[in-house]
Amino acid sequence: MDRHFSGTVIDEIIDKIATEVSRDSRDCRQALSDLLRAGRNADRAGERQVVFGDLE
Repeated sequence: MDRHFSGTVIDEIIDKIATEVSRDSRDCRQALSDLLRAGRNADRAGERQVVFGDLE
């Protein structure tokens, strides 16, 4: 089931992912993978917003 919520990913999360990927691999696919993983972590935790802890 797809669920979409406004404000689920704040700009600071996207900035952190972009900074790390640009420093490490410069591969957009890695950034998308990291964002998807963080979203899944947040979903499993029952959160409606991705937080920095979801990035790990």
